[in-house]
Amino acid sequence: MVTAAQRVRLGIFLVVAATLLAITLGVVAGGKLMERRDHYAIRYRDLSVGGLEPGADVKYSGIRVGRVDDIRIDPEDVATVIVEVSVRQGTPIKEDSEATIVTMGITGMKTIEIRGGTQTSALLSPGSEIPAGVSAFDAISGRAEIVGEKVEQVLNNLIELTGGENRNHFIDLLSNGARLVATLDTLLVRNQSSLEMSIGNLAQLTEELTETTRVIRSAVTAVDSLMNSPSFHNTFANLEDVSGDLSEADFGALAADLSEAARQANLTFTRLDLTVLKGRQDILQSLESLREGMEYFNEFARLIAENPSLILRGKKAEEIEE
Repeated sequence: MVTAAQRVRLGIFLVVAATLLAITLGVVAGGKLMERRDHYAIRYRDLSVGGLEPGADVKYSGIRVGRVDDIRIDPEDVATVIVEVSVRQGTPIKEDSEATIVTMGITGMKTIEIRGGTQTSALLSPGSEIPAGVSAFDAISGRAEIVGEKVEQVLNNLIELTGGENRNHFIDLLSNGARLVATLDTLLVRNQSSLEMSIGNLAQLTEELTETTRVIRSAVTAVDSLMNSPSFHNTFANLEDVSGDLSEADFGALAADLSEAARQANLTFTRLDLTVLKGRQDILQSLESLREGMEYFNEFARLIAENPSLILRGKKAEEIEE
């Protein structure tokens, strides 16, 4: 049976415990209630916020700075979702910052991550709106949707292209292509020997052209070596000396001799005309004399060509006869 003393002690314990709990709750809740916070709004248009609930964390560069206070639909634009957040007073949110919805692990729960912001940008005043950003997953999803739409459009175009009358045209085109390939194959089989011969001739021609090119290259190299050789330069020097000797030679006598030879030739032709009238025997004798005269003239020209110095120093009769 419970005595009065036990009841008193139990009552005192309960009172003390309730007092301590009240003090603890007052301190914790009071601190939260007395904490000063800055409030902002974020507008997400045409974006699902599934998994984002009031009380979710708001992080700035990975640091928890606040929470989500409320989520509602914009009454003026049903495609827009307004998310109200509160952060610790003094959190430096810049005007060029963006608020992105981020998924937490595999739970499907989402938080808001404030990213970006440059040092030179102005601070965003409390009560204003933080620009909404797009997460990497949402960007990939959006691009995937665009790609899917384009693929669907391409498939629709293919269906339209291969449907109805176009299908028959397409089948005819394939049949004509098959016949063309068969014709080409038959033509190649029939002319295989000719093609092989043409290819062989072409290969032989290529080899001959290669050999000709090699010979021409060798000839050019030889000519270049000859032109750069000392003997070639010596030959040009000798020719220059000979030209100098000829320029210093007395061509007056040579010109007189040539003039006399021409006069004699003219006289011979004149006599030949007279001789023709006298008879065939006289013509033959005259022709013989003319031949001898031409031989002497040719011998004279040959000697002059072989040794132009004969014009200056002459030549003995014995040497001429030899």
